[in-house]
Amino acid sequence: MTSKARPSCALGVVCSVALAACGSTAAPDASPLDARVLEDAGRPDAHGLRDAGRDASVGCPDGNDTRQTATELPFGRGFSARGAIGCPHDVDYFAFDGAAGALLRLTLVPESVELNLVLTLFDSHGVQLAENDDGLTGTGPVASASAIVTRLPADGRYLLAVDSWAHWSGMAESTGTLDDGYLLYGVPLDDDGFAVVDRETGDDAASATPLPDLWYGDLAWVAGTFDDATDVDVFSVRMVDTGKLAVSVHDSGPCASGSTVRPAHVWLTDATGTEVIARTDTSAELIVPSRLMPGLDAGDYLLWLDRSSEQPGGNDFYALSVSWVPENEREVDDAGNGTVEGAESLRFWSHSLGRVAYTYGVLEPGDVDYYAFSLGVGESLYGIECDATFDGSGLRWLQAELHDARDSVLASEAESDAAPLPVLLDATDFGATVFGAGDYYLRLSATGQDPVVTSNFVRCGVLVLGAP
Repeated sequence: MTSKARPSCALGVVCSVALAACGSTAAPDASPLDARVLEDAGRPDAHGLRDAGRDASVGCPDGNDTRQTATELPFGRGFSARGAIGCPHDVDYFAFDGAAGALLRLTLVPESVELNLVLTLFDSHGVQLAENDDGLTGTGPVASASAIVTRLPADGRYLLAVDSWAHWSGMAESTGTLDDGYLLYGVPLDDDGFAVVDRETGDDAASATPLPDLWYGDLAWVAGTFDDATDVDVFSVRMVDTGKLAVSVHDSGPCASGSTVRPAHVWLTDATGTEVIARTDTSAELIVPSRLMPGLDAGDYLLWLDRSSEQPGGNDFYALSVSWVPENEREVDDAGNGTVEGAESLRFWSHSLGRVAYTYGVLEPGDVDYYAFSLGVGESLYGIECDATFDGSGLRWLQAELHDARDSVLASEAESDAAPLPVLLDATDFGATVFGAGDYYLRLSATGQDPVVTSNFVRCGVLVLGAP
């Protein structure tokens, strides 16, 4: 039976929107932008400035649709503004003055679940520095919010562009109305209660910088720089309850945080720093950000980062986001679920596309786990995603197979040595076959274990379309 609600986790790659290429970098201006200040046509609301005026050349009643007409944001200890995507092709520009080396969190939150936005940072010449789409986690409008944690490379004026994802990606024109509003915030990390900046106090466990205690729904932002090629930064993490520690490593470059370097590795240890529980290599060129996502008991842990071998650039820093979320449905009978007859039944939750099941288990090399599920009339299997190495697990060469009731293999995929990506069973594997009503089994196995990382967890999600 489908449950009434579902956990706040998602299938990830399977359920994500289509990825679009990074927005093109604007051609540099001949001279720096001299953004003019627009007077507010009405009284500013509680969120700060409101778009005002009218730009006849574009026909959108907000007046800041070009870099030359950007709405000025007085920075001070941060800024907030409200705007709207008022018509097709609408792109809103905002300008602010910043100081070299300032670490900022720039957040864009739509006021409607129907509005998916992209936030881009430019320098005064119109050269793209950073960009983000859907950088926050959560539900409702926050699910499509954008967030950039960045370091300003120089003193001067900066531009922020707010665009709809449809227009930005070239998939379609924005069909926004004046009711499709958004809130834009800029906060220095030093003034952010849920941000931590590394102060380079040392490279060992004793000098770890503490992160705030995280509860469900909390999100901490972490940023810092590397002193030299051998620098290691350490943060202490306290899990207040059993759950999943989600660490997302923000990518470098103008299509992400704007950094000119990134960590080589991110790993989690026990409080002494001796046991490596989870580890990820961030040097792989992936279409999704590198991450750590170990399941942990309540207690104290250490989060470590080291510098990549890339040559120093003009704006070297790193940025992470760290959150605590409940763990997936845990495996119940590891000893007895090694056959079709002993398969554990998946529990499904309601989903906008149908229903979805999540599971978390431990898989020793050579072990086999079976999970059972059924599809009703009118339902079809959209896809299965399983993560091990991609989430920082020490398990290696995970293989996921879809079996029928006779234990025959219908589809199969395995982890690759080339890159730590999730194992996906979807239309690429199914071909023209539509898996409809019937009994099915997810079979998991693995053949290796990392010699350093002690964990061997694996998570899976199964997405079913339609309703019985």
